[in-house]
Amino acid sequence: MLCAVGCRTQGEWLDVSDVRARGSMMICDTVKFDDSMILIGKNNQMFILLDGDRAKINNNVTEKDFLKSDSAGLFVWESSDVLLALRPAAYSRVVMGDMVLPDPMSRAPEFEYLPFTKNFRIVRIDNQPDYLLQFLIRGNSYNCLTCMEPLVQYEHKLTKEDLKDIESHRIYPVDFPDPFAYYILYIPVWEREK
Repeated sequence: MLCAVGCRTQGEWLDVSDVRARGSMMICDTVKFDDSMILIGKNNQMFILLDGDRAKINNNVTEKDFLKSDSAGLFVWESSDVLLALRPAAYSRVVMGDMVLPDPMSRAPEFEYLPFTKNFRIVRIDNQPDYLLQFLIRGNSYNCLTCMEPLVQYEHKLTKEDLKDIESHRIYPVDFPDPFAYYILYIPVWEREK
């Protein structure tokens, strides 16, 4: 058995109230999804290229290149953990606002992965968002709230295939140039039906 979301190793927990108290995340803007391109790296971290211009990306592009770019940023599909970094009033405005966030209790969307560069694959999703909420988040808070190590309950002996599957779901930390600096993060949202 493995826990798909919210699992961390014992030493990786950072108190959510501490993350909120430091003001480590703030909402900035809403952006139309349009020609955006979602990418996933070797460490299972997702990024988004807003204008979708593949010609600007060379085969050696890295996470740090995306962190420095004005037209790219971090991307999180399952946002319930990350939104905990918002202060309570901002959290309420986001969750109760005019947009619908991905439901953490619903089935994950079907992702299709296409080759792109040596470090990234393109992620195609079956339910394109209407908009992206743009945030600034401190690097160390982002890693605390998104990096997961699958939790395994040893009820039976695991095979090599089981271990490989478990490891493939692990999300590794982003190697931020400065973990205390703020980085752009995008979260998908849909218009609420009226």
